[in-house]
Parts: sequence; C-alpha cells; structure tokens
Amino acid sequence: MVEIGAYYVPFFDNLLDAISTPAAVLAGMIASASVLVDLPPWLQYPIAIVGAGGTAGVVAASTTMLRLKSSTLTAGLGNTVLATLEMFGAFGVALIAVLVPLIALVVVIAIFVLVIRRLGRRSGRRPIRTA
Repeated sequence: MVEIGAYYVPFFDNLLDAISTPAAVLAGMIASASVLVDLPPWLQYPIAIVGAGGTAGVVAASTTMLRLKSSTLTAGLGNTVLATLEMFGAFGVALIAVLVPLIALVVVIAIFVLVIRRLGRRSGRRPIRTA
C-alpha cells in the first residue's frame, strides 16, 4: 500500500523506479534460476541472466522511461494517471493469470462430459441384432 501511495507523489515515483529497476532484474534472474534446476549450470545461468534478467530489465526500464517522460512533460502530475493505469493493469493481468487456468479446466470438463454423453446416446440407440 505504501508503494502504491508513493507512486502518486510526483518525483518520488522516479526515485522508486531508480531503486526498483535493478531489483527487478535481480529478482527475475533469481526466480528464473530457481525453477530451472533440472538444467545443467552452463545452461541454467545464461538463461536466467539473459532471458529472465533481460526481460525484467526491459520491462522495468520501459516503465521507468515512460514515467520519466511523463514527469518531464507534465511536471510529475501525469504520473498519477500512469500509476493508476499500472495498478489496474497489474491487477488485470494477475486476475487473468488466475482465471484462465480455471476457465480452461471448466472447458475440458465440459468437453469430457459432452463426449461421454454422446457416446452413451450412441450406444443406447443401436438395435441389438441376433442371428
């Protein structure tokens, strides 16, 4: 809550971005390396550093640059709009990440039930022929 509130204070949000960008890169590398445990180290660490660290760095840097440009053009007042959009975007992505697997599970169960019912109907309609 403090971080969300701090992004609504002009120019303090730029200070937070300066701190959070390197932290995001490091967190991306650590998180990636921690799940790639089945890979040999010569492959695990380059993927974690270049892939995850690079991706986290690009995302964090683009957010930082957007906020910096907004601070320059609007004297920091436009950053409240960016902070609000960022908050709703993060909430939306998190919600989608939770809901999509649940929706996929419901679809798979519905298809399974539909197939079972159709197979049951087909087997019930066939007349039994005796020789």
